[in-house]
Amino acid sequence: MSDPKQTDGKDMTHAERRRELVRGAEDPNTDRSAELLRLALPMISRHGRGFAPISYSVWYEYVRGENRALRHEVDSLLESEPRLSSEITFDVYQRHVVGQYEEAVLKGRANLLDVLDNIHESVENTAQVTGSFDDRLAGLVDGLDDGVDADALKNQLAGFRGDLSQVTSSMRSLNDKLQHSRDEVERLADELVKAREEAQLDPLTGLFNRRMFNQQLQAAVDLVVSGEGHALTLLMVDIDHFKKINDEHGHLFGDKVIQGIARVLAEGVMRKDAVSRFGGEEFALILPQTDTEGGAAVAERIRQTVRNSRIRRSNSDKVLSNISVSIGVAQLKPGESAEEFVERADRALYRAKDNGRNRVEIAA
Repeated sequence: MSDPKQTDGKDMTHAERRRELVRGAEDPNTDRSAELLRLALPMISRHGRGFAPISYSVWYEYVRGENRALRHEVDSLLESEPRLSSEITFDVYQRHVVGQYEEAVLKGRANLLDVLDNIHESVENTAQVTGSFDDRLAGLVDGLDDGVDADALKNQLAGFRGDLSQVTSSMRSLNDKLQHSRDEVERLADELVKAREEAQLDPLTGLFNRRMFNQQLQAAVDLVVSGEGHALTLLMVDIDHFKKINDEHGHLFGDKVIQGIARVLAEGVMRKDAVSRFGGEEFALILPQTDTEGGAAVAERIRQTVRNSRIRRSNSDKVLSNISVSIGVAQLKPGESAEEFVERADRALYRAKDNGRNRVEIAA
């Protein structure tokens, strides 16, 4: 879907793009986050589904330049593929972004478990040694000849045996604690893998989460402030009467509505745009290189698409057809911070809701 007010910039040859990417990724004198975003935008727009989370991750890693395996493969692919498909992008993401992270996590996890295994084995060996020594001492005490010196020695050895018995008991206790620690480390390592998945994406919709939205918005604002970027517009979108939908149809159906709206938003913007779940039933769309007029046009298309949508309940013929969204549109003002930008777009959103919902309002 295109918009006359949204542009991706002039075309460049692959060699020119490559030189620019290398310069930007290695220049320590630029604002790195803004510079990487500026370099990634044309690549994101050209290939796959743009600011979709997977494509964003691949091209951000590409321009960052530190993932050599990813960069080498993408360069090779670009020699024969003028445009990388979503399938190819996903494959690169799985092997060089997700795969690299999980490999590091799993390697660290394996190393931790190896250390614990070695300690565990050492404790067991020590317990076996002290146990054997205890048996030998017992035999020695029983086999000593009677006599004064022998009795004294027996008493000493009997006491020594008691000490060793305590050591053996302590070793068993330590072994049990180490086994518990090993189980805990394994649990924490599993949680680390899950944390990676939750770091960028909203689990219900697959859109960027609030954390990633904050990072992307700040980078986009920095890009405009630096003079490298052009107009920047933000859309705040909220599902109308969502509480009523949940109350009447249940939370599972409410989740289905959120997922449906998320698909409409993702499909209703250009490749360079970023779509995030802001929280609950609210979404945020970052539209780089877009002015107020272009942002309002995008918002109106989204509003109409949602209004014309139909969502069917699972295991039922019942269809919900009166879903709508309210949208606030704001263009970044000179000197405005990212927080102030969001607040102004959010005020426009709530003005849309106050004025009857199912409408688009432009921020003052």
